[in-house]
Amino acid sequence: MKKFLGLALAVVIAFSTSAAFAAEANKEIVVNSKKIEALYITADDGVVMLPLRAVCEELGFEVNWIGESRSIELAKGDIVIACSPDFDQYTFPKMPNHSLGKKPILVEGRTYVPESFITEILGGRVYQQDNSYTILVSENVTLPAIHSTASVYATEMNEKSLTVMDFLRGEVIIAVTDDTEIFDFEGKKIEISDIDTSKQLEVIYGAVMTPSIPAHTNAVRITVTNKLANVIKEGAVTEILKDKEGNVTQIILGENEVVLNVSAETVVKDAEGNVKTLADIAIGSTLKARTSGIMTMSIPAQMPAIEIMFF
Repeated sequence: MKKFLGLALAVVIAFSTSAAFAAEANKEIVVNSKKIEALYITADDGVVMLPLRAVCEELGFEVNWIGESRSIELAKGDIVIACSPDFDQYTFPKMPNHSLGKKPILVEGRTYVPESFITEILGGRVYQQDNSYTILVSENVTLPAIHSTASVYATEMNEKSLTVMDFLRGEVIIAVTDDTEIFDFEGKKIEISDIDTSKQLEVIYGAVMTPSIPAHTNAVRITVTNKLANVIKEGAVTEILKDKEGNVTQIILGENEVVLNVSAETVVKDAEGNVKTLADIAIGSTLKARTSGIMTMSIPAQMPAIEIMFF
């Protein structure tokens, strides 16, 4: 049985005249039931920043500052992670750099990283309730930045496997082994039989996936979210509706098969993954849409589109 480390952070944001960050009135940080003395800050853009050395040393990492390159190296077993306050790049040996959308912050000689470092780099989970945070990180850290990750929904569940729909890969059959970690949205460990297939799943795939159709792989970790499962819709565009300002508001697939309600928040990409706009979609285009799963009872049914890929 794998042991899990709990990191609970209670946060009360205080006023600060600094443009770079706001210091927290309550600086208590607890790692695995142990209180550590370290500040918890909030960047001026609202991103929560954690003290890298204090947190990672408590998680069992050796942490070293490399003055010549102005970088920090984290080491635990065969895992080596490096980052620098000069770049939004989190690196691993023989792997592409990973971006978190925010570089580390160096404040009074201490390096802070965004809380997404926990979820995207260390493979942990972050749960927020009001002004408190709970972070769980496995003692046997598996790096999602190296393994392939996906947000999927299950279409079939067996004793030792799940068949899921992956927006990019299509149908994938996932083997669930004794090493697969399965959690509910509160971070409680559950069994495969406890998975609620009406909810969206966050999956860390194994390192190997077959090129077959459907693809086969194993699951390193499965997390059942508290969000309704997404639904994937595919088809040819037969009609595009716009408002008075010329903004696309609805896309109809097939012969009134489904109406996709879209907005400026809808992510649009082409088949190569290039970011596009709703205006780039034309009648006759074939597209795949990831929707929230909420569907009206009208004919045709209407569904809000979260992400669209067109061909």
